[in-house]
Amino acid sequence: MAKEKNAEFIIANDPDADRLAVAVPDAQGNWKSLHGNVVGCFLGWYLAKQYQGKQGTLACSLVSSPALAEIAKKYGFQSEETLTVSNISVKYLTYCLVLKKIGLFS
Repeated sequence: MAKEKNAEFIIANDPDADRLAVAVPDAQGNWKSLHGNVVGCFLGWYLAKQYQGKQGTLACSLVSSPALAEIAKKYGFQSEETLTVSNISVKYLTYCLVLKKIGLFS
């Protein structure tokens, strides 16, 4: 379907939305999956560009690529490494704190 619709990318998640997959077409039109570090860097880059000139922090887990720290540095943000945590209540709390920080949740 993505080829038929000439899609720029594909995003899919599992039923409880705790995992995400992204694919993009290569030069021949074949779909290639992006690994999590690449997706994280694209998202970080996009947000850093959107909020350039404001204060903020880009954070990633200790097992992620150091590239996000370079993106943060380029756009004037701080960067932090965090522990990898799979506890749903901690994820929810972190999500709420991030949304509150950017003004989307109170």
